[in-house]
Amino acid sequence: QISNDAVNIFDKRIKSKQKRHEQITNNSKQKKQDLDTAVLEHHHALGFQSEEVKAQLHKETIQK
Repeated sequence: QISNDAVNIFDKRIKSKQKRHEQITNNSKQKKQDLDTAVLEHHHALGFQSEEVKAQLHKETIQK
């Protein structure tokens, strides 16, 4: 028969491993969100730049 102490120790180990796994999962979810946000911001910035370039080209075309 396994003693209660051994069961408790085993239980604690499993719980700490589960907790660690949850932390890693949450971290990777957060990193993915951060990456998605960075990509969106980058595309947004590129969008603004291309609008400025279009406006500049339009001005130059009108001036000619």
